Amino acid sequence: MGEKPLGGVRPADVLAIIEDLRGTPKTAEGVRQHIQQIYNYAIQKLLVEVNPALPLRGVIEVPAAEHHRHLTEPELGAFWRSVAKQGAHFVTIAATRMLMYTMCRKSEVLRARWREFDLERAQWDIPAERMKMKAPHRVYLSRQALELLGLLKAFGSEPQAYVFPSVLSAAVPLGDATLNHFFKRLDFGVPDFSPHGTRGTAATLLREHGFSREVVELLLAHAERNKVTAAYHHHEMADERRRALQYLADQVDRLAMAGSAPPVSSHDLPGPTAVAPIGRLSLADRNDSARRRG
Repeated sequence: MGEKPLGGVRPADVLAIIEDLRGTPKTAEGVRQHIQQIYNYAIQKLLVEVNPALPLRGVIEVPAAEHHRHLTEPELGAFWRSVAKQGAHFVTIAATRMLMYTMCRKSEVLRARWREFDLERAQWDIPAERMKMKAPHRVYLSRQALELLGLLKAFGSEPQAYVFPSVLSAAVPLGDATLNHFFKRLDFGVPDFSPHGTRGTAATLLREHGFSREVVELLLAHAERNKVTAAYHHHEMADERRRALQYLADQVDRLAMAGSAPPVSSHDLPGPTAVAPIGRLSLADRNDSARRRG
């Protein structure tokens, strides 16, 4: 508020600031709250007697938080087909697919390094410092995910290297904004579908096809909310989690090929050689994507 002393700031001064931010209500309210906290501290230190931000609570109406929309099965098939058709760099397409294959958060995928992967064992161990809940998380890789990682090795597979490097520099990971922009460009009939929505979509599909809540919660690496889920460590229920992620990848392939697929029992998985074409990204596809760069 310029050079005004703390005691010289009036509610009208604060109002002028947040009115300029009315187009982004969450930001405007955040600024008001920050000013309020500063003056709360100043009052405690007997520097001022009045908090000019306090009377302005509710002036900016903040919309209710929206949960990330998940896709129905027909929409998921359309989404998967649009990913393949959308002109983009191969790394961007691969990161999008890995989000679905692993059910991980965007930051966990984009900042992955090759040292975290054991491809022979089909495992990805994400260290605690990279996880939202600050606990290590193991991902059991499907055949489709392993195939995708095999193609990504062409961009460098040294232990310290990023699995999803930036198009501009391999020294930095693919940016969040790049992936967000790619999702906005996808045209499959569902506007505003975000990268985070892949987690809810995958979780809903697995629950609807008979996988337990405990397994799905472990796949999502959510905070343990009760004694039952707390009993499972990050590496336990391995067989169920591996089976769930393979089922997920196979079902996505089926939906993409058919546009919509009849319900398939989670006990009726395909044999080890049955990998649907839509899950494959050939070297030619990769080179073509790289030439078109999204």
